[in-house]
Amino acid sequence: MPKPKWTKEEAFPVIEQVVKNLCQQNGSADRDQIASALINDPSGKRLIQRGLQGSDRSAFRVAGNIVDWFSAELTSHSSVAARYTDIYKRERVKRSHLETGKSREIYLYTLAL
Repeated sequence: MPKPKWTKEEAFPVIEQVVKNLCQQNGSADRDQIASALINDPSGKRLIQRGLQGSDRSAFRVAGNIVDWFSAELTSHSSVAARYTDIYKRERVKRSHLETGKSREIYLYTLAL
């Protein structure tokens, strides 16, 4: 896997704001909803465009990878993700992949408060 073209310190606040906005609007947000919202968020769009440089992946796939990276850091309780661990509850849910239609498990985020 190629090295990301962004840092956790710059990407995580963007993801956190997108997740928070979705949760406040809809009550929850799953991985694919977050990835889609990142594509439409100005800061998220900049991260995705950097991730697309020299790649043949879709914007949705790059955005999904950013969300997966955030989720993995939450799961491992990394120091950079520590400030976000008490904000969200996550649960595994079955969803159809937006591009392939295949069923898989992804995280559903809700606000912990």
